[in-house]
Formats: sequence, C-alpha cells, structure tokens
Amino acid sequence: MTVAIAASTIARQAFRLMEMRPLQSFGENTEEAQAAAEQYPEALRMMLEAYDWSFARRVIRPPLSLPGPSDAADPDLPHAFVLPDDMLKLRKVYGSGIRYRVDGMTLRASERQILIRGTFQLTNEAQLPSDFKLTVACQLAVLLSPKLVTSRTKRVELKDDLSAAFQRAITSDQGTASGTRLDGLPQRTSDDWAAGVMR
Repeated sequence: MTVAIAASTIARQAFRLMEMRPLQSFGENTEEAQAAAEQYPEALRMMLEAYDWSFARRVIRPPLSLPGPSDAADPDLPHAFVLPDDMLKLRKVYGSGIRYRVDGMTLRASERQILIRGTFQLTNEAQLPSDFKLTVACQLAVLLSPKLVTSRTKRVELKDDLSAAFQRAITSDQGTASGTRLDGLPQRTSDDWAAGVMR
C-alpha cells in the first residue's frame, strides 16, 4: 500500500537518521522502500507496547465472550471477556482481589463486572506526539540498519539515538498522570523502559 509523503514523516526521518536519502513514499519501487514498508508497522507497534502512553491509553468494559460449542468455562476463572482487536497490551484489570489470565484474545477473570486499561493501536501519524514520532523513527532506523547501514559504528549510534529519544518521549508524556504508579507496583525509571526496548 502506498503511503503519501505527508503520512510517512516517520519513515522519512528514519532514513535521515541513517544518513540516507529520505523516502518519498512507501510505494517507491526500491529495496529500501520495501524494507521500510515491511518494518514500519513493527516499529510503531514496538514503541506503543513499550510504555503506557497517555495518547494510546483507554479504559474499557470488555464484552463477555460467547463460548463456542466445544468451549468450557475455566473453573478457576469462570468469566470470559473478548479483548479488542486493536488493543496491543493489557495494562491493568481494575477491582479489588480480581484474579485474571489472558488466553490469546480472551481475558478470563474471577468476577463478571470488570474494567480494564490498555494500550491501543494508532496508525494516524497526525495523532502522535512529536517526541513519540521521533522515537518510532529511531526504532525503524534500528530495525532497518542491519540491512541498510554498513557502518557498525553508525548502527551503535542509532541504538543510542533510540534510547535518548525514548527517554525524552517518556519525560514528555509523564506530565499527563500523577507521579506515582497507579497499579501499586514499584516505580520504573525511563532507563528501565529503554533497556526493555533495545534490540
């Protein structure tokens, strides 16, 4: 699928970071454009999954799952819910003492009434903050660099760029919530998150 220039600013920035000619569109008939079109969705998804971003966060009440003819309720977690197709990562199940487990796209829980918070897929670059777009561009450059960047030093620089951009994006996003974690778990630093996304 061809992506117009205006909608591929992340990909063009990734090529600038690699010190290569920026793409005009994913539809170019070049090896570089084909590689970018293949890796762009993965880079975006990796960055969305890596942190509980405010702009991709939603709290929802998932619908009950309708069992198939051979499906049985889990005796330990009898209530089954359908997770949305566009939810990339479950962040929290609300409720005191609720036990749960994710099986594929089904959430099994000990209670019938639940709320969940998750990170959801976004594809419109216009909805993404600038700092986050730079982070995705850095991740895309890192994914493309083994194939397109011959300098080992440059590949290391790209990983350093990703770490710095990721920390900056987190710092920018942290003003949207209170300073302590809401799930009761120990605080994680931006260094912890950056280490988790390094490939």
